[in-house]
Amino acid sequence: SSRKYASAVTVRKNDVPKIIYEDDEIIVCNKPPGLNTAPGISQKPSLCHFVSEHYGYGPSDLNKMCVHRLDTDTSGVVILARSQQSLKHLHYQFRERRTKKVYECLVACSMSVESGWIDMPLGRDFENPPWMRVITD
Repeated sequence: SSRKYASAVTVRKNDVPKIIYEDDEIIVCNKPPGLNTAPGISQKPSLCHFVSEHYGYGPSDLNKMCVHRLDTDTSGVVILARSQQSLKHLHYQFRERRTKKVYECLVACSMSVESGWIDMPLGRDFENPPWMRVITD
């Protein structure tokens, strides 16, 4: 069955991204839920817009700084590059799986245990883009 999804979260005025680390090569932000990581076709506000305005970068720099993305409804740490050299190096680290990423999620069902690990591969949900799902086949 085909399902239509809309963002379940909206960005609250006081829920702006927080810069948690910066140096000459990178900017690390805590992205709130409901905010796009990078600008899309809709041109809704994004984390990259926020960082661009904060540091005075030009509009053409927005997509050049994004090392990786989080889904709009996902909160978490996002790394942005401050130079092409940093971007290339960080893309390599992510592509080669040299970074460690940890995800936490809420599960909406009855569980037989209070906590635990779900260790299953994730992939694109081709029936419901742009969503991801556990790959079982």
